[in-house]
Amino acid sequence: MLRHAARGLCRRGLTARTISTTAMARQDDEALPKAFTDRFTKLVSSTMAPPNFPTDFLPKEQKEVKEAPSTVPDKLTFNFYLPHEQIAKARKVRQCACLCC
Repeated sequence: MLRHAARGLCRRGLTARTISTTAMARQDDEALPKAFTDRFTKLVSSTMAPPNFPTDFLPKEQKEVKEAPSTVPDKLTFNFYLPHEQIAKARKVRQCACLCC
């Protein structure tokens, strides 16, 4: 069976079939779920709820992103947890780029 599959791939060639992984960008992304829902409700029974889309679970408005400080503070908060104990919780540590400290 594998011999037949390999022979079929060799005959057709791998370039005969192209696969694209990029999605087409659409201008009317908000209209597509509404059009699908309208068509869905016409085809199914009235007791079935319309489907949810991934965009339904996203927040409607974006939260404001806090700006990062321009300088790094002298001491940073450090938390270190292990499955059986807590080594450090909210410990203030000094920032150092070298391994000698």
